[in-house]
Amino acid sequence: MTQVLKRVFYYIMLALSFCSRALHNRNLTMRLAMAAYRSQGVVFCGMPRYIHPDAYLDGSGGLYIGERVVVSTKVIVLTHDYSVNVRQMANPTLFCIDNLPKEDAGIFESVRIGDWSFLGAGCIVLPGSTIGKYCIIGAGAVVKGNIPDYSVVAGNPAKIIKRTC
Repeated sequence: MTQVLKRVFYYIMLALSFCSRALHNRNLTMRLAMAAYRSQGVVFCGMPRYIHPDAYLDGSGGLYIGERVVVSTKVIVLTHDYSVNVRQMANPTLFCIDNLPKEDAGIFESVRIGDWSFLGAGCIVLPGSTIGKYCIIGAGAVVKGNIPDYSVVAGNPAKIIKRTC
């Protein structure tokens, strides 16, 4: 029952956050959004500049968002990977019986987004990634791994194309 209540709280707070945009009070909007995401396990290490209501932030494996981060529309940040289970279910003979994960097991890896970073529209950040400070992630980029501070990345897979310093 607790999970259901957390999910209801999440959707109510996101709806309030979206509606508060009409008041032109970014501080209120971000505080409501932060309350929603905190209920799902996201840890904020400061006040974000902006999180679009369309963004999907998965806090199940540990998501840490720094100060003044901008998260654009349709951004997906994942901290879990259940593809291991899909492969196992599709062909269980590929795996040794002794090493099979539990049915509901998945891979959980934390994601860190550094201070003053910008995540462009539609980018995807995969589990285990770290985005440094003052980074720009281009629209549609797929990020896996470590992105150093002051980097501009784009593409699938994301590659460093410039520096911001």
